[in-house]
Amino acid sequence: FPPFFPRAPPPPHTHAGINLCNKHRRWIAFSREHANRVKAATLKFAREVAAPALGVTEVVYEWAPSIRVHMPGPRPLGIPHTDADYFHPPTEVNFWIPLTPCFGSNSLCCESAPGKGDHTAFEASLERCEYVRFWGNALHHHTVANRTDVTRVSLDFRVIPHQLFKSGWAAPGRRCTFDLGGFYRSTRCLDQPGVPGVELFDTPEAVVEQVGEVAADDATVTTGPVA
Repeated sequence: FPPFFPRAPPPPHTHAGINLCNKHRRWIAFSREHANRVKAATLKFAREVAAPALGVTEVVYEWAPSIRVHMPGPRPLGIPHTDADYFHPPTEVNFWIPLTPCFGSNSLCCESAPGKGDHTAFEASLERCEYVRFWGNALHHHTVANRTDVTRVSLDFRVIPHQLFKSGWAAPGRRCTFDLGGFYRSTRCLDQPGVPGVELFDTPEAVVEQVGEVAADDATVTTGPVA
């Protein structure tokens, strides 16, 4: 492991836990050319795959995917959590893209509905260009010790239908803000800081109701192009 890939993140609700995402994104910063290629590929996926999968034409998306490398060994990668533990907006839908074979204990385990606790490992076919879409904000997910002989490498990032995006969402103390031009970019235009947030709801209950309609399947293996 490079030094900037910690074996396990610190507990949520801590400053180090909130800022952990910055370490996961250093893999993009090897060179300007590399960073531009990653940004272009992420924008293409958001426009051509994520938006149609959510039944919308425009989305706000996490511009820098996280890379996960789960090597064979006695320890899991990370700790059990929901994305809400890290103060992410509840309207996010997660897209998980395997780059190597994923199965059994080398994969990510997720419950099928909030609080159900029936964790099952994701399986997705590289040959069929499959990815997994799930509501990571509400669904508990985790890894287990990788007892296979295959290192799993995957990318993941979060997407919000543009009409459900609420600007100004932040962790307590504003130690991490989820705004356009920072954590997010928009497929609507390239002038990201100038894209207005669309605020259509006032209460958490309304947020959950609307995103629940968008991500009604909660955890779905969906076939589609990933690049």
